[in-house]
Formats: sequence, C-alpha cells, structure tokens
Amino acid sequence: MTLSPVIVSIFPFVSGAISLYTLLCLVRIFLTWIPEAERSAVGRFLSRICDPYLDLFKKLDFLRFGAFDLSPIVALGVLWAFSYLLNALSAGSSFSLHLLIEVLLGLAWQIASSVLWMFLIFLIIRLIVLLFSKSTYGTIWDQIDRSISPILFRIAAPFYRGKPISFKGALIISAVTIVVFELIGRWCVQFLVGIVRLIPM
Repeated sequence: MTLSPVIVSIFPFVSGAISLYTLLCLVRIFLTWIPEAERSAVGRFLSRICDPYLDLFKKLDFLRFGAFDLSPIVALGVLWAFSYLLNALSAGSSFSLHLLIEVLLGLAWQIASSVLWMFLIFLIIRLIVLLFSKSTYGTIWDQIDRSISPILFRIAAPFYRGKPISFKGALIISAVTIVVFELIGRWCVQFLVGIVRLIPM
C-alpha cells in the first residue's frame, strides 16, 4: 500500500514526538522508584502526561506475575513499535505484511530484551551487595534471594553438572548466561527479519 508523499513527510515529526514521549515515560517509570522525586514538581508533571497512557497497560492482568509488573515494558515497547513503523515508512518502505511482521518481531524482542536487561542489572546490583556486605540475613535482600534462588540455580545447574553451587556462583553464571542469550536472541531476530524480507507475500 502506497501512502501520499504529504502524509509520509509528516511521519518523521510524529516519530520524533513519540520518541520524546517514550523518554518522558521512561523517566516517569524511574521516578516511581524514588518517592521523593515522584512527589516533586517534575514528578507530578510527568504523572499528568504519562500516567493516562501507562495506566492503559496496568489494566491488563496477564502482564503481572506476582510482584513483577511487565506493563511499563510493554507500554514502552508499543511506543517503540509505532516509532519504528513511522521511520520505516518515511524512509521509503511501503506498508506491507513484511513490514508488519518485522515490527511485531521487533516488538516481541524489545519486550524480551528489556526484561533480560532489567534482570541482569538487578543481578549485578545483588552481586555487588553480596561482595561488600558481610550478611544480608533478615533484610529485604534475604527475602528477594529466596524468591529468585530457584531461577538462578536452574540456570546454573547445567554448568555445574550435579556439583554443589554457591549462591554467588549461581548469580555470576546467571548474569553471564543472560548476556549470551541476549546477544544470540538479537542475532536470531535479525536473521528472522532477513528471512521474512525474502519471502514473497
């Protein structure tokens, strides 16, 4: 489907506006982790312009897994998908099934990659705390460790082949595994996009 040149010429500006809004939403999400900043003038301003959009995704129960809420990541991913689509169209691509599949693959990977990176950052922070703290028994870290230990030890188990695994070792192995998986996943998505472009539709 070919779009009017006048409409296409507007796409870069709309894409830029979406990218700016994505950045504001990202800042808003980070501010929710700092109560003092969230209550500041900047926090209240961002709340007014970002929360109506972010709240649309908070209503989707399937994006919550216990204490983990993936709705902000999906919300940012959808904005990324629209921006990517508009950039592709303004660069001369026509709207087609190829482009739609490419955007959906990119969106799925964007969400998965964001989850992986958030988990990786968390593991690095936990490792730093573990290295510089004598004991975290009875703290919030102790509760978090109990909830993530099954995941960490399951990831690390194939590398230890039945040998005893320390929590620190499981942390390191899990962090390295996530980095490798992220790199392989990124390559796989690029490979799939290349294949999709070759398929006649």
